[in-house]
Amino acid sequence: MGKDDVRENLHSDHRKRVRERFEREGALSLEPHVLLELYLYDVLPRVDTNPIAHRLLSRFRSLDGVFTAPYEELIKVKGVGPVTASYIKRTSSQMADSVVDSFRSSPVGTFEKAAGILVWTFRKDPSAELVVVNLNEDCLILRIDRYRCGRVPDDIEEQIGGLAVSANAKYVIIGVRKGSKVPDIEQITDDVTVHDIIEVSGFDAKSLVP
Repeated sequence: MGKDDVRENLHSDHRKRVRERFEREGALSLEPHVLLELYLYDVLPRVDTNPIAHRLLSRFRSLDGVFTAPYEELIKVKGVGPVTASYIKRTSSQMADSVVDSFRSSPVGTFEKAAGILVWTFRKDPSAELVVVNLNEDCLILRIDRYRCGRVPDDIEEQIGGLAVSANAKYVIIGVRKGSKVPDIEQITDDVTVHDIIEVSGFDAKSLVP
């Protein structure tokens, strides 16, 4: 086996481990450079994307900075050509779709998974101000509702409760964009509990429940 074959096998094994970790632990559990490295796999199938991910984060400071950077700035980073820069600008919303979808197949049993869903749902819909995730008794997602800026109704607490009951939810997770009004709701009914209220700012998230 030649050196190129060995190198290719190492890349393949590494990529497999990263994908398995993503599927097992969720996006928010991955370090920013690992998540970005994973994102670049499809556009750079035979290239070590780890150093490119580090250079992007070093230049733009955060994942949000990378995804919102102008095309003209992206192509200045070593290893990022026109195709890769276009891919980043074109498909960041598609990445959000795939990340959110990946959470649907396993229980949302940890803060990291709950926060990951909200972070990427807000990423998917930049106009969203409030996100409500309904879970069944096994903590699997039943439905995700988004309320856009300026369109959160005055009776949002009642709406959250009504939708949770109609969906036969057991738990509700509420996500609010930083700076937005936080719904005043702790318990929906005796059978439906607000599991957490999480404030999201970019790729950062924190629980507002004591």
